[in-house]
Amino acid sequence: FHDSRFETHSRAGINITIFSRIPVENSAFALQPELHYTQKGANTSFQFGDTIRKGPLTTDYLELPLLGVYSVDLSPKLKGQILLGPSVSYLISARFNSSVDLDHTTHAMDAGIAGGLGLSLPFQSHRLSLEARFNRGFLEVLKSGYNPECCGSFERTAKNNAFAILLGIQL
Repeated sequence: FHDSRFETHSRAGINITIFSRIPVENSAFALQPELHYTQKGANTSFQFGDTIRKGPLTTDYLELPLLGVYSVDLSPKLKGQILLGPSVSYLISARFNSSVDLDHTTHAMDAGIAGGLGLSLPFQSHRLSLEARFNRGFLEVLKSGYNPECCGSFERTAKNNAFAILLGIQL
């Protein structure tokens, strides 16, 4: 966010994902459609009149990335992956300090790009995977205007940036 009265710092959130990996025949490439429930947002501090307000700004999304995956054998059991592709998100809810509803001041959609690196290895009859991901939103999160419950009246620009560590089991 960019405003002289508004500061943000990163915050941790939840990400729950289901996906399918569709291999491209006779290739190291695959398509990976995914469905995420993900929490984004920031720990915020801003001045509203003479008062300084602090607290978490939390946005919950249903996110739909479609990733291209390139896999390479690093050893007989260990595989590495590079993932990259577009992502579209739909806002489920937006809150400040867990109590102030910001749905009316937050855009309902986001679009961006997702990418990452991953490792996978055999685990029983499945594969255990560990991935580091980055997601960059292209669209503004907050609408400009006045919200007396939260942020007052000032211009603010905000785009989602998210870093995630994902641990999963490929069935």
